[in-house]
Amino acid sequence: MAPTNDGVKLTLTLDPMHDDVWTGRMSSGWESELGKLDRVLKGRH
Repeated sequence: MAPTNDGVKLTLTLDPMHDDVWTGRMSSGWESELGKLDRVLKGRH
């Protein structure tokens, strides 16, 4: 996480897992969690 002029920049690096199915599941899980965070933060304004 790093501050920016507009707020905060979050960099998330994901490494491939042992197969494409599990890599996709991991990616989908993180997309879901980050979407939840986005909704919570937007609700604060």
